[in-house]
Amino acid sequence: MGEDARFVYAAKNTCDEHESVPPRGREGNVKMEIPNVTDESFESEVLRNELPVLVDFWGDHCAACRQISPILQELSQERSGALKIVKIHAAENAMTSARFGVRAMPTVLLFDGGEVSGQLVGARPKADFARLVDEAK
Repeated sequence: MGEDARFVYAAKNTCDEHESVPPRGREGNVKMEIPNVTDESFESEVLRNELPVLVDFWGDHCAACRQISPILQELSQERSGALKIVKIHAAENAMTSARFGVRAMPTVLLFDGGEVSGQLVGARPKADFARLVDEAK
């Protein structure tokens, strides 16, 4: 399967016993789903979190949002325990989007100690997201 096809191809894997098998990444490791936050949970899940939190503001019709999703899943696995990654639907959570000036999607904000410490807008390579986290330390 080509690089672009992995963004649109979605198949449910099942065992002979019809039990779900977690989706797997390119290296065969289990993909971690990135949790969603809302206007209501943003304070507790992001601003009061002890770990740095990378927040992906996304939208339904945003192709670039779908492009970065697997990148953020990989980063979430690689930085597990040192970084939390969450996503928030920008239109459905307009209060939080407005509070942080989100005008384009995807917008990715890095929070550390409850404050924004970095930002990326648009589809970017994985190295840019890793650099954003590393430079904020």
